Amino acid sequence: MKSRPVHNQEDLKNKIILEAKSILAEQGLSALNVREIAKRSECAVGMVYKVMKGIDDIILHVNANTLDDLHVLLKKGKGSNKPAETKVCKLANAYVNYHKKNSHLWRALFEYHYDEDFVPPPFYDKKIEAIFSTIEEVLLPIMNDNADKAYTTARVLWAGVHGICSLSLCGALSRVKIRSEKELIDKLVYGCLLSAKES
Repeated sequence: MKSRPVHNQEDLKNKIILEAKSILAEQGLSALNVREIAKRSECAVGMVYKVMKGIDDIILHVNANTLDDLHVLLKKGKGSNKPAETKVCKLANAYVNYHKKNSHLWRALFEYHYDEDFVPPPFYDKKIEAIFSTIEEVLLPIMNDNADKAYTTARVLWAGVHGICSLSLCGALSRVKIRSEKELIDKLVYGCLLSAKES
């Protein structure tokens, strides 16, 4: 009678994703390869390819996991009893702090180039929309419940905050000559909200 494997395929898939995320968080994209993932997952390289479609699929699932982390972080900020404008600043600063503490994971979200024929599954886009929806919910009271304004403002804010993160990551933020990253974020948020309310 054959002995049962240590992992079923779903367990192994989850372990592969977690080990890949660990490698990525520690060392960045350049260190991520199937052989190292298999070693840490205590399985053969062939088993990795049996439960995942390849490195693109692994990184997509790691990035999806990172999006879940970001979503949880933003939902916590959304739940406070502070004024809506203060909540938006809190969400923006939470995003910046995540990027600073998890720079390799953040880079993988935006800098990894999938093969041209690789199409992300629908669940991935849903995770991105869930993050924007969380921001839109906070913006709605400020925008007098105008869903279109909240939709657009959420994406404008993200683009601005993302730009600050990118400048910070490459060491170019000092050129802006502002006292702190938080001050820059707060000015961006309040300026964007004021413009959106007046438009």
